[in-house]
Amino acid sequence: MDADEGFAFCPKRLRILFRAKTRARGPLVSTVPELATSIAIITADYRRSELGAPTADHVIRWVNQFDADDRIPVLSELEHVLKKTYFSEAAVTVFLEQLAIEPKLVGSDPADFWKSAGVLGIQQGGNSQKEMLKRFDTVLSKQLGITRADCKSSSGNFAYVDDAIFTGNRVRRDLEPWIRNSAPPKSKRPHRSKRSSPGRRVLREAEA
Repeated sequence: MDADEGFAFCPKRLRILFRAKTRARGPLVSTVPELATSIAIITADYRRSELGAPTADHVIRWVNQFDADDRIPVLSELEHVLKKTYFSEAAVTVFLEQLAIEPKLVGSDPADFWKSAGVLGIQQGGNSQKEMLKRFDTVLSKQLGITRADCKSSSGNFAYVDDAIFTGNRVRRDLEPWIRNSAPPKSKRPHRSKRSSPGRRVLREAEA
């Protein structure tokens, strides 16, 4: 986002909101360079292979579009939100590793479960599912010695893997045509992970 684009997202009333929220949490003590460094560290792996790792200088260039008095409140709020909502590549991998062997999902023999389950690659738009399937394939290989190609769906279980579930519209748009046109008659009803944080509801069995 360049400076001209950024102004469209920060009208005066939004700046007032930033100030109100930061006052509610106490006085601001960090400097712009400190906050910029923290944000760069939090988002260090964001599209790193495409854009390179973000730097504090990049964050500072971005925040310089705002009035000087607003820069620390804006960065402070952004840092606060990212600390609570940004999922690093390592965190996503750890979650997938845990989920691949979750007894409530896979029972006592994870390898047997996945070898007899179908892992769907049916996303209608975007590339997030391709990326998640690539990561999940690596997890299956390292932990269980199998790959997605070994998952044959003979049990009637199907897994839908993606990076996040918000409104659920994308899942619906992806699954509805698959259910109508491709799903076997004996596909199982959904299993829902009890984890509910955005970015962690990444594995579902599809209902047909």
